[in-house]
Amino acid sequence: MSESVVDRVLAVLGSTLGTQAITIVFTPLLVRLLGVGAYGEYAFILSVLSVSVVVVSAGTFDSARKFIAEQRETENWREHVFGFYARVVIVLGAIVGILFIVATQLGVVALVLNPAYEPYFYVLALLVPLQAGFKLSRSVLMGLDLESSSEPLYVLQQLLFALLALTLVWLGWSVVGALIGRLLAYLCVVVFMLVFIWRKIDMSEVVKIAPASFPRRNLLSYNVLTVVFKLLVTSLYNVDIILLGLLVGSTATGSYRAALVIAQFLWLIPTAVQVGLLHSTSRLWSDGENARISILSSRAARFTLLFTLLLVLGVAALAEPLVSLYFGEGFSRTPETVLYLLPGVLGLAVARPIFATSQGHGNLRPVLLATGSAAILNVVLNLVLIPRYGVTGAAIATSAGYGSMVVFHIRAAQTLGFNPAADLRLSRTMATAALTAIPIFGLSWLLEGIIQLIAVPPIGFVVYTILAFRTHAIELSEVRPLVRSETIRTLGQVLPQQIVSLFQRSLEVALGSRI
Repeated sequence: MSESVVDRVLAVLGSTLGTQAITIVFTPLLVRLLGVGAYGEYAFILSVLSVSVVVVSAGTFDSARKFIAEQRETENWREHVFGFYARVVIVLGAIVGILFIVATQLGVVALVLNPAYEPYFYVLALLVPLQAGFKLSRSVLMGLDLESSSEPLYVLQQLLFALLALTLVWLGWSVVGALIGRLLAYLCVVVFMLVFIWRKIDMSEVVKIAPASFPRRNLLSYNVLTVVFKLLVTSLYNVDIILLGLLVGSTATGSYRAALVIAQFLWLIPTAVQVGLLHSTSRLWSDGENARISILSSRAARFTLLFTLLLVLGVAALAEPLVSLYFGEGFSRTPETVLYLLPGVLGLAVARPIFATSQGHGNLRPVLLATGSAAILNVVLNLVLIPRYGVTGAAIATSAGYGSMVVFHIRAAQTLGFNPAADLRLSRTMATAALTAIPIFGLSWLLEGIIQLIAVPPIGFVVYTILAFRTHAIELSEVRPLVRSETIRTLGQVLPQQIVSLFQRSLEVALGSRI
């Protein structure tokens, strides 16, 4: 990958690692304060929130980045794109918020769910449009190449949310407190984001109606298709939770949600690559650089597969002690559920950079067909397996739905004119994983408790890295853009020299040469 793309990916990765680190600390505390049952209610409401935000955001997180990054010669292009999408979010947010309030007032929420859920929907009426506004503001900053501002603010939002939510839940506000904490955190950070946007673009032009020549139809068409795409992807993440909440109960839903939390930690790198690639490849598509796109997407898919496969091995070997330490008692079935989810999590991880590149093309029809096929498979399997097998059925169905994404999206990519599997080096990657599995699973069997969690990950990482270079699953020349990137150079200046030297020596051992 080129150094500019690497810097964008690393900036997003930094924020993703930061937010996930906060989540790792925050989640077990929240679970213990809420209890399994209330955590199941909270998980259900988060699924409703996710689907609602997709509708209100109207695809603006992807669309704003794509069109602002294209930097067209039209006068005040960036201002008009921001203003257009802001009006869309405001209108849809108001509609959804009013619908939630009306549904609660008329007793629909109490009838379909439970009277205890009514306060949650009042908070959602404000939270949904605010979260959609946050996503749009972050997207605009990224489209303006201001990841250095958007990503630290993303981390700040997560930190504020964790502190406020835990405080309110501890004070006895339970699930409502967690939702209010999320709302207040978004409110604070959106204000900061708008200040940074105001410094870069003319806000007086943003509030003006765009001229007749502005391609509203083009932007809106892309948005509608993006919303459909996002809804399909969101259904993959939430259909299982919603069906479990309705058919099985909050305790089982809470246990299943815990498994998803652990499994989805594996998407750190894939998510960063996905977010960084969309607006980067949009510029390449607009310049007609199809050959470069094929090389970039194929390499990104291989890097994602390599990294995620290592995490899959580690989580598979350490699922039981990890769940026991992280969530505590009451989650005895969670480790088994995690194991069922891992194959699908790996497949969806590899699919992420592929469909991000496809989105940058602009023709979303193949992307929708691929995602729709996976979503239909996921829904059908969940409907068939959950009534019969409960949580286990949900995990098997969801894993199959996740995993099918990589197959469908490779075919969609080929339709659009690039081949993300051209340089996947699957046999070499599998050989690396198979050889590394021996020490990882061997050590996890020999060791017990916390010692497993301390010793296995670093040893597994070192062995896997050395083998990846020795089998040529990854090459030295492919690492150089990462090492030479501006983000890494800055990090090298901040970290203690001993750590930098240790990192360099480790690379030399792995590569057998100097970088």
